[in-house]
Amino acid sequence: MRIALKPAIGATMIALAAMSGAANAAPLTQLHFTQASAYDPTSLDFDNSQGLVPAFSDSNRTFSWTSTLSGTTSSLTIESYNSGQTEAAAGDANGEWNAGEWFRIDQLIQRNQVLSVPGGVPVPNPLWIADIIGTFAVYQNADFSNALLPGGSDTTTTTLKYWETLNEDNLDQCDGPTPLGSLCDDEYTVLALSLAPLSFILDDYIYEISFRLEPGAGTTVCVKDALSPECEAAGVTFDADELIKVYAAEQEQSNLFVAAAWTATQIPEPGVLGLLGIGLMGMGLSARRRKATAA
Repeated sequence: MRIALKPAIGATMIALAAMSGAANAAPLTQLHFTQASAYDPTSLDFDNSQGLVPAFSDSNRTFSWTSTLSGTTSSLTIESYNSGQTEAAAGDANGEWNAGEWFRIDQLIQRNQVLSVPGGVPVPNPLWIADIIGTFAVYQNADFSNALLPGGSDTTTTTLKYWETLNEDNLDQCDGPTPLGSLCDDEYTVLALSLAPLSFILDDYIYEISFRLEPGAGTTVCVKDALSPECEAAGVTFDADELIKVYAAEQEQSNLFVAAAWTATQIPEPGVLGLLGIGLMGMGLSARRRKATAA
């Protein structure tokens, strides 16, 4: 029986040694990215029943709406970053996008002003719906060469729905939830958003990139599938087509970030896996034979 067992052990040990040797091939320690996001003006659905005038500017990165009565303007601006910018690093010590580090790829900046509207006119909810198109790419080199994602980049569409609430004298008069406690919190809702991980393979490693939302100053984020106690206490609810609600305090600037992080995991070579399988199978057969002999 020992003769049958030795080849099985040998195959297993060879496979484990090969896997151990392959582990010495180190993955990349730093990646680089670019992100470019902007509104799609053709997607805009705007309710102008209150006399508010919509406008796109800054290469469609800013969408604003202005009161014809007061001349005041509210807006929602998108800032996109690449891995070499300090805004992306968000205080990272060395400014390098290393494994496990969250770097910011987008920032949504809402400038919320008091807008005068005609009396007696119903407040439209939503005031507007629009798409944001974002293109994300990952590179091996700091000069943004050697793209690593399949197809070179990944393009996603995020759909926003915005509600410009009426200002009131006290919280009890606000039409919607006010988790920030302003009079009254404005709300924009995410109807479509892709935070699904991206992946690519390089030199026997699979790299996975994950995404998340990070609320900034003057912002509360309520997620449908993971409602926080703060959002639940404020009475936040969701319709069937709504995924995320973002609340911004009246007459303040609010910030919402999209961040990305990555990991690298080694992929064992097929030949190594085959040796390991043969070895384990042989050890299993030998064990069965020993049991049969003992019986």
